[in-house]
Amino acid sequence: MPASAAKCPSCQTDRAFEKMTQNYGLKGIIDSVIKLKNENNNFKTQQETKTREHRQALDRINNEVVSLRNAKQQKESEIGKLKKSIDEKDEIIEKYDKKFNEVKRDHERVITQMTYVIYDKAREHNEKLMKMTTAYNKSMEDAEDKIKALRKQVAELKQAKLNADKNVQEANRQIEAIKKKLEQKEIEKESADLHLSNFKNELTLKSNLDDLEKSLNQAEVIVNQPEIPSEPKETNTIDELQKEIQLLKEQMKNQQLEQNMEQTTNSNEAQSPDDNIPASSNTSSVKIEPPPGNLGQDRSDKDKPIASAPTKPKETVVVNSNKAKDKKSYENTILSAPAKVFVYPLAEGTGMHHLKSEFGKFGKIGSAFIGKKEDGKLAGFGFIRFNNKDSAKEAIKEMHNRKFLDSTLCVTYDLPQSYAAIKLA
Repeated sequence: MPASAAKCPSCQTDRAFEKMTQNYGLKGIIDSVIKLKNENNNFKTQQETKTREHRQALDRINNEVVSLRNAKQQKESEIGKLKKSIDEKDEIIEKYDKKFNEVKRDHERVITQMTYVIYDKAREHNEKLMKMTTAYNKSMEDAEDKIKALRKQVAELKQAKLNADKNVQEANRQIEAIKKKLEQKEIEKESADLHLSNFKNELTLKSNLDDLEKSLNQAEVIVNQPEIPSEPKETNTIDELQKEIQLLKEQMKNQQLEQNMEQTTNSNEAQSPDDNIPASSNTSSVKIEPPPGNLGQDRSDKDKPIASAPTKPKETVVVNSNKAKDKKSYENTILSAPAKVFVYPLAEGTGMHHLKSEFGKFGKIGSAFIGKKEDGKLAGFGFIRFNNKDSAKEAIKEMHNRKFLDSTLCVTYDLPQSYAAIKLA
């Protein structure tokens, strides 16, 4: 035992301590050996696993190699077949090449011949084309000359057309002037016809008036005769005759009123050339009512004496002037023309063309009139005579209480007394 060896503190023996030391060292070696053995086992296990995997991969590779070899053999057989077919096709191609070359040579020979022919034809065609081009150019030059001449003629025709248009416009102006003159002559003719008709009516009324005055004088003579007993007779015969005379005179006065109003209408229409509605020649004549039924009976019995007939002084009837316009005159005028409507109040500046343009929407207008005072100012009313009653009814329906030229119109068959009493110029 070496001198430096340690001794066990408990037993103080070198042998026991050394034995324990050796046992401790062997235990560590054994542990190391066990550890190495385990590692070796693990390594073997891994190696076996890798070996199996390598074997499996090797088997798979061998199978693939076998399949590739089989595929290679199959491809080689196919390639052999393809080579054989290619060789056969090459032989066929060689045959066709020979035929193609022969046909090509034939075609080239034909093409060469056709080329010479075409060249000859083209040369002839070119010569013809040159001749045609020369002729065409010459014809074009001639055509241009003709076009220039035609343009010159067109310019002359345009100038002639302008002159003709001017002449037509001048002729139209002359025609319009002639039309206006004809319209004026027509208005004058209508006025003359109206005067003639009124004159005839006036003559008829005067004749009737003379007959009635004669009858009245005869009746007065009978009244002045001495009383002779006879059958009872009415005592109002003279009064009836006088009333009838008064009625006829009023009708004459209305006839004069209508004549004056028609004359004023025609003069207004002649002064308004811009009116689109011509004045009609239709005039409404005053209806002459026959005497009462008992008048003829009285005349037949004039030889019979009238019992207790008082003597009366002869009454004198004064006929008013033609300018006197009372309400009864206007009412008689309305009754004689049922297609006439009165319009009032009219705004200042209202003209005939205003009335005709507005009321012409409801029907054809025969005539129109705007009242004026003696001083020349508007009287504030007027009338429109339509050609039929329906137009007058529609005008009253549509225009009554309607705004017209800053004035609310009243359209009716009757004229108020305030307007009827106005003295007209």
